[in-house]
Amino acid sequence: MSTIVRDRGDRPLQGVTFKQILGDKPAAEIKRLAASHGAIVLDVPGHHGFAVKFAMSASDLVIVPCRSTLPDEAALAEKTWPYLRDQPRADLRVVIVPSMTHPQSRPETHAAYFRALLPDLFRVSAVPFPSRSVYEVYNRDGLCLAEYAEAVKGNQRARSQADRAIADIESLAKEILKHAAT
Repeated sequence: MSTIVRDRGDRPLQGVTFKQILGDKPAAEIKRLAASHGAIVLDVPGHHGFAVKFAMSASDLVIVPCRSTLPDEAALAEKTWPYLRDQPRADLRVVIVPSMTHPQSRPETHAAYFRALLPDLFRVSAVPFPSRSVYEVYNRDGLCLAEYAEAVKGNQRARSQADRAIADIESLAKEILKHAAT
C-alpha cells in the first residue's frame, strides 16, 4: 500500500484517500478518518499476527484473500481463526475470497472447497479473484486499473486484459457489498 501512496504522488482518485497509518495510536487515526469517510479499508499483511488482530478488532467486515495452498490455509488457521474463536463478535462478518484462481475455472468449485474446509463462522465469496498477468503490472506508477486501461488503449491485447480485470474487480466488489449489507 505504501508503494501505491508513494507512486500516485499528487494524483488523487475521486472519492478515495490513501493513507498509510503508522505509529503508536492507529485506532485514534482510524477513528478520525471514519468521521469523514463512508468506508475505510485496512490493508494488513496476513502473516503479521498483531496487524491481523488489530484489523479484525477495528472492523465490521473482514475480507481474507486465500489461495487453496498450504501456506495460505496455515496462515488462516494460525492467525485468523484463533482470534475469531477466542474473541467472538456477533457483528463481525468474515468473508474468504478464493484468490489466484485460474480465470477459466468454475467459481463454485473454489467456494465449495473453502466451505467444506472452514467453520460456519466464515462466509465464502461466490466470486473468486482470478490470477491474471495484468494484476502484476497495472499499478506501476500507482495507476488504478481504469487508468492503466486508458494508458494501454492502443495495445489491443493489453487493453483486453485490463478490461477483463476491471470486470473481475467489479464482480468482486458487488459480491463484497452484498456481504457488507447482510
